[in-house]
Amino acid sequence: MDISVRSVTKRYGTVTALDGVSLEVQSGSLTALLGPSGDGKSTLLRVIAGLDMPDLGSIAIGGNDVTRVPARKRGIGFCFQSYAPFRHLTVAENVAFGLKVRRRPRAEIRSKVAEMLELVRLTEQAKRFPAQLSGGQVQRMALARALAIEPAVLLLDEPFGALDAQVRKDLRVWLRGLHDQLHITTLLVTHDREEAMEVADQVAVIHGGRIEQVGSPLDVYDQPANDFVLTFLGPATRFDDRWIRPHDIVVDRRPGPGSRQATVERVVAIGFEVRVHMLLGDGDRIWAQLPRAEAAELELTSGGRAWVRVRQVGAELAASGEAAGL
Repeated sequence: MDISVRSVTKRYGTVTALDGVSLEVQSGSLTALLGPSGDGKSTLLRVIAGLDMPDLGSIAIGGNDVTRVPARKRGIGFCFQSYAPFRHLTVAENVAFGLKVRRRPRAEIRSKVAEMLELVRLTEQAKRFPAQLSGGQVQRMALARALAIEPAVLLLDEPFGALDAQVRKDLRVWLRGLHDQLHITTLLVTHDREEAMEVADQVAVIHGGRIEQVGSPLDVYDQPANDFVLTFLGPATRFDDRWIRPHDIVVDRRPGPGSRQATVERVVAIGFEVRVHMLLGDGDRIWAQLPRAEAAELELTSGGRAWVRVRQVGAELAASGEAAGL
């Protein structure tokens, strides 16, 4: 099912949570709503779900206007970050809950629950209670419960936000694989840019209740619409009054065309990369991101001299916002 959000505005008193937001989501795609906390991502998800009504604008799902349709009639599966399972029910009973509410036949419920538990790899935990599960298993159970009712659209509101970093990474891979298997139109709210870039087909960057840019992960990273998108989607440093990706700063031991002299202040090795913090002659500080092998060849040390310039692709990237008139 495709989703069409048209000029949606939502206010809470004097606060405008969504300001004329428009978004198109293709059927079967996974779209990430990415932005800082409190900038409207969850509000947009709730409006699409029918949990909140917009003050202005409209919502269409599968070509049908559902702006005033109750949430229970929209065919949507919803999974919150703070998923609260029924602790007195087993995993299987939690997954079956939505089907029982809809008065499905017992045989159908048993079959669907078995199917969902196998899908999310929780078959062996079917008779356990939520307190006996890990955080990642609880979130997989939450997704199984949302999927059991066979929703046309799946909405995920930071479902992995309360989990530790490694579990989040594992679940991201699992979620992307699950989506490729089911092809359910999915919207994922996240403030984690790595999460959005890894799992989404399309990224919608939201800031201050407005959508700043929509595109593929590579498009929004390589061709940011403005400075906010550029700095939010990845590391950036100021060079010649422009924002530049640190990996587009070229560091040399000798001067070259267009290069500027800098004093190395600090060299920090972080895993496979090296971050070189430098002071330019005019007093501005910048930093560059280099592979460890390249940094080793340069033999950079604190207090030493270096010459820096912008890689051409970086110059074009930094100027993309100006070229777009932003």
